[in-house]
Amino acid sequence: MRADMNKVVGERYRRGRRLIVKPGRTPQDSEDLAPRMGMRRGYVSGWGRAMKESSLHTTPLSRFIEMQVGRSWNTVYSEICAIFDSRKQANAAAFNLLDWRVTTRGLFMHEGNVLEHSPYRAPVSPLGLYVHPLTGLLCRNVYVSRMKRYKAVVAAREVEKAESEKTLSPTQKLIKDKGCWFLVDYAVVLAPQYGMNAQPRICRDVLTGEEFTKVRPSRTGNIAMYARAKRQLSKKEMKKFGVR
Repeated sequence: MRADMNKVVGERYRRGRRLIVKPGRTPQDSEDLAPRMGMRRGYVSGWGRAMKESSLHTTPLSRFIEMQVGRSWNTVYSEICAIFDSRKQANAAAFNLLDWRVTTRGLFMHEGNVLEHSPYRAPVSPLGLYVHPLTGLLCRNVYVSRMKRYKAVVAAREVEKAESEKTLSPTQKLIKDKGCWFLVDYAVVLAPQYGMNAQPRICRDVLTGEEFTKVRPSRTGNIAMYARAKRQLSKKEMKKFGVR
């Protein structure tokens, strides 16, 4: 870190637009006051006759914090405190930036994941920079939108489906279940019967074990199909169909 980072972040007071302000309390830090001023200037608050506007350049300090990912937070914080004196009001903006950018409180481990306590919602993963509760290292958690997470889940399901299913015909499929390949026959769900003596036609899906008497969605993508029977493939058949 630069030795004059405190001067880069907090620019000196300069002339600017003057506003009409109302009286306020006496300033607590003498560094905020001009070396020479009248009696009234020390008792006026806000931007106006008593104070001149200044700028805060927090980008260099934010860039420095981003580059420290993977290092011990105690070491990084010590380096910052060596440049910025926390006892001075002029350096308060730097420490406010640390509190806003880095999450250091309310973190705990749950099933190998770092979560953050929140009084308004269930514990969630911290966003942005945070301090690992076990190692004390500065880490970054990149925010992923809900749509991107949904697309990733759909893509993973498609890959898993391609590795565990193979279509032979509209009524036959090869499905891998618990490490074994099965030849599954699909049939059309029969229409229900009507009348006084009509008996419900019960269909049983051999893959899920469910029994139903009406049309419902199936793994084939056709709402009128269900898995009627299945048979495990032999080694010779697996070699024939090119599965393993």
